[in-house]
Formats: sequence, C-alpha cells, structure tokens
Amino acid sequence: MAQGHYGRTDYRPLEGFVYAVSPFNFTAIGGNLVSAPALMGNVVVWKPSPYSIYASYLVYKILLEAGLPPNVIQFVNGDAEMITKVVFEHPEFVALHFTGSSDVFRSLYGKSGEGIMKKIYCDYPRIAEDFLDKIKEEMKRVKVGPPNEFENFMGPVIHRNSFDRIKAAIDAANKDEQLERLLGGSYDDSKGLFIQPLVYVAKTLDHDLFNKELFGPVLAVHIYPNTEYGQLLERIDR
Repeated sequence: MAQGHYGRTDYRPLEGFVYAVSPFNFTAIGGNLVSAPALMGNVVVWKPSPYSIYASYLVYKILLEAGLPPNVIQFVNGDAEMITKVVFEHPEFVALHFTGSSDVFRSLYGKSGEGIMKKIYCDYPRIAEDFLDKIKEEMKRVKVGPPNEFENFMGPVIHRNSFDRIKAAIDAANKDEQLERLLGGSYDDSKGLFIQPLVYVAKTLDHDLFNKELFGPVLAVHIYPNTEYGQLLERIDR
C-alpha cells in the first residue's frame, strides 16, 4: 500500500445468536452451517438432525480441538419442536442457517415471521436511540488530521471552495430549528482544511440537508415510526 494510505475492513457480527439446523444426509453441511457464522464473529446454536448426532458431535469436537473458544457454538440435542420453540421465542434470535426439506424450511420461515410480527426480537427493527448512541460512541474515537499520521481516520477536505461550502452549510444548520446537532461540528482552516464529522437529527424528511451533496463529513438522520415506513418510502421515491 502506498505511503500515506491506509485501508481497513470491519466484519460486524449480528447482535444475537444464529440458529443452525443441519440435515442427516451430509455431515460436512453441519460444519459449514455453524463455522461460517462463527468465523464472522457470531454465536451459534446448533441443532443437528437426530439421525446424525454422533457424526455432528465429532465435527463439533474437531472445531473445539482446532481452537474454537468454548460456548461460541452451542451443540444442542433433543426434541426438534421444543428446541425450535425456545429459539424462536428468544429476543436475541437474529438469523436462521438451515439446510433441509422445503416443507421444514417453510415452517421455520413462517415461525420467524410470526416473531417479527409480534415484535419479539430485539434487533428488528433497529431502535433509534440505541443506534444513535452507538454512533456517538464510535465517532468519539474518530481522529481528524494529516493523513500521513496513521492514527488519523479522516484527513482534510479537498480544497478551499469545498471547505467554505461545507462551513457555510454547518453554520446555517447550527441555527436551524428543524435540526438537532447530535455531535461534532467544529472546523479549522488555520493549518489545513479540517472539518470534524458531525451528525444532525432532522425533524422532517423534507429538510434540505437530505438533498444537498456536500461531499463532506456531514450526516443527517431522520427518525420515523415503524408504522409510517410505507409512506416514508413513497415520499423518498418522489
């Protein structure tokens, strides 16, 4: 990588556990169904077919011997209907990883839909306050400065015209009663053209910030009730 450049990819696990249900007729599939989400940082509840428990357990033991931390994958045997009922009633169930018959899949898919409809699961839909709190927490760690200093996540804006345009938009937004500044908002051109990232919460979807291309670290957020999602999409389409 060239000097002064830095790249990073983050894999973010789901905020809950994955329910992996494996079939009897292909032992390796059980390993795939549990190891793929585990490699991505997720916790997995594994219910193998009752007709392949021993082979699946050997795969589970191999994963542990290979270095899988304890309790990342929970190997659960027992009555399939009972286990599934407990899983689908748990608020931290977030994903189903399944291979098997179409009829069983339709049944499991339907049960997950019922849970979503009843608002059982904590991660669907995303709660606005929790989401914004996480943004504030992460943004506090963002450093702005010269790009040749690798601890800086953000460098300067591209040129003076860009800095002046973004600065003017920030000054106007800070006086706008339709906007609540969540964090950030400072800027400095004494040595370089630096703008601290900032986030606004807009009271209306029609605010001008949603239509301006500032090409700068300014984010506008609009919070809406779940019941208005359809109407919101219609307004966005227009």
